[in-house]
Amino acid sequence: MHTSTSEDEKLTFFGPNGEEVSKPMGKAIRVNARKCSVSALKNLVEFLGDIGQGVDKTGLTGVYDFNLSWNEEDGPSLASALRDQLGLQLRAEKVPVVRFILDSAQKPTPN
Repeated sequence: MHTSTSEDEKLTFFGPNGEEVSKPMGKAIRVNARKCSVSALKNLVEFLGDIGQGVDKTGLTGVYDFNLSWNEEDGPSLASALRDQLGLQLRAEKVPVVRFILDSAQKPTPN
């Protein structure tokens, strides 16, 4: 990842033949990000990686330009791509999570 020199924030996905597409397709994903925060990258990984919620513990607060590609069927995996291409590590650990639990419901009484 390199500190961004881009003027505009942009996230671009590429299809199997290198064509720009509006959303990722299939298991082979290629993305080009400009002016992207690590928090936005975390959200992207949560959405595309099918690995559940994440917590950013990098301490990085800037915005970055990067390219990232992975293929869950043929490799590299998302975790490997993050490590090898961006120098970031995914690690599974238990962290406290705030949840809203609704344990009952009743019809409102008339006024």
